[in-house]
Amino acid sequence: MSAVTLRQEEGLPSGYPPVLEDVEDFWAWDRVEAWCDRRWIERTVTWVVEGPGDWRPPLWPTGELTVSIWQDGAWEPFTAEPSPLGGLVLDDDTYQIVATVGDGSTIPFAVRQAVHRLAAYGKSQSSMGSAIRKEIGDVAIETTATAGARAARICAV
Repeated sequence: MSAVTLRQEEGLPSGYPPVLEDVEDFWAWDRVEAWCDRRWIERTVTWVVEGPGDWRPPLWPTGELTVSIWQDGAWEPFTAEPSPLGGLVLDDDTYQIVATVGDGSTIPFAVRQAVHRLAAYGKSQSSMGSAIRKEIGDVAIETTATAGARAARICAV
């Protein structure tokens, strides 16, 4: 039987390597990492887990796990037994587990390329405008939108 992860709160990493000049790409790293169980840049992660059963951190590489158990309305330090599968064996209680995830290793080219492509796409979408033209009799209304700004122009057809 496996314990269940109820919540995962991932802290912000100290920073990501830039992939495009003049582009805020933190969001692109965040979106790509959402699809990966591997973390390269260190950050603190807190899980709330409900036992009983074996539990393994869903992200890796993981440093030392600090475990607390919910007792009498507060988190109390707890020593969990190691699991033969590399995690922890938990009883029928609720636990808070905190660890540093990520090891500062080299980020694979494929991951950097995915972030680069997503950031480039986001940049192209924010700089491109969309235009709508509606003609009503002898009058045309053109509405354009770029990067959150809207403008309307009325012109003769």
